[in-house]
Amino acid sequence: MAIRLGTETAVYALSEGRQMPEFLSERQRRNLQKSDEEVRRRITLLQDFEFENGTSQRLKFSGDGQFLVVTGMYPPRCKVFELSQLGMKYERRLGSECVDLCPLTCDLGKMAFLLSDRTLELHAPYGTHYKVRVPTHGRSLAYDAGRCMLWTAAAHGEIHGLDLDAGSFVSSLLITDTENAHLKNIGLTRVQLAPLGLPLLAVGAEDGQTRFFDIRTKNAVAKLNGDAEITALAFDPQLRGLRLAIGDADAAVKIYDMRKREPISIKHHQYELPIADIHFTNPPMSQGTQSSMVISADPRVIKIWDPNKQDKVLVNVETAAPLTRAVIAPLNNNEYTSGLLLAAGDQSRIMAYYIPKLGPAPRWCSFLESITEELEEAEPTAFDDFRFVSKSELAELKAEHLIGTNHTKPYMHGFFIDAKLYRSLKAIAQPFNYDEWRKEQQQKKTQSQA
Repeated sequence: MAIRLGTETAVYALSEGRQMPEFLSERQRRNLQKSDEEVRRRITLLQDFEFENGTSQRLKFSGDGQFLVVTGMYPPRCKVFELSQLGMKYERRLGSECVDLCPLTCDLGKMAFLLSDRTLELHAPYGTHYKVRVPTHGRSLAYDAGRCMLWTAAAHGEIHGLDLDAGSFVSSLLITDTENAHLKNIGLTRVQLAPLGLPLLAVGAEDGQTRFFDIRTKNAVAKLNGDAEITALAFDPQLRGLRLAIGDADAAVKIYDMRKREPISIKHHQYELPIADIHFTNPPMSQGTQSSMVISADPRVIKIWDPNKQDKVLVNVETAAPLTRAVIAPLNNNEYTSGLLLAAGDQSRIMAYYIPKLGPAPRWCSFLESITEELEEAEPTAFDDFRFVSKSELAELKAEHLIGTNHTKPYMHGFFIDAKLYRSLKAIAQPFNYDEWRKEQQQKKTQSQA
């Protein structure tokens, strides 16, 4: 584990650091923990929280916040973790690479996986329940639980709807019209359903436009123009869907009030990489206010900032590996968000970051709060390489001739000198100090054994 201290915000990188080899015995593990500080500071958030010899791709929490599903590659598979038990519940193989996933029930008993070979896999508690081919290659999923409708944003300007109650496809939503026939070749990239059961479907496309459909009439009702391909969408649940965040391929995140056509806030990522994911926070202390933060992630950094003050960035979290998706852990009742961030990326470990200023730790890993103080490191400062000595101490070290040179820096009633120089001077002036210290340690050890 590593601790990163910014100007005001501490970030605990829980997944960084050395990892113990699996073949070590329990005794070897204990000895390694005693001798290696980095291993001793390692934290195992969840057991089997990695994809051996592979990478993680997508991850989502269940509706009740008690389970977590993560998909990975080499081979294609998914893992479901029961958070209250801090371990993996089961692992399943998938037919091919997972493009997107969507929980169908609040406990992850039923899930839908959109695969790269145009297959839509429906899973039940006992395993794969059914497979169906999507008419065109899909890129994103959204589930309307009130209508049992699974929407798939796909290529060629179509949003396919699968009625899970009837077990059949319904007529697709189309972005084409008689005046713009070329739109049929435009691929759709992301689809997002408005919160609280509102019949509004937001769809991002390669042409930079975000279109909104009324899923009751299946008609397009509005659109927002953009300059680059839409790569991420997110509604703010705290404002009941009245605020929308849109990320594009030009590394820009735009915040819209749904009652206006112009963005109320724009944030650019300095790495100029496509935005991979966006989330709104809802910490307990902001209940009834508009103080939620925006979490926008590109492959190299997770940026947490205030949408009302786009110049105010809480913290930038640089990931250990290229990121594909990020998610914020919910609190106990899933109504508020916590300070724990999880990210899938191009490495075997699933990246985890705990930011106390963002929110409290979830109940299933509440130990993070209790050990935060123990895990704090004494971060090096500009004065750690120097030693403060008074003029009398310099005289004892027979180093008064250094006064006025570049080796001493006057400060208050003494001087700062280089720490290495101080140790060298002390070893020369008091050569027998080490022998005396060693004798004292031997005497203490003998007395303790007696």
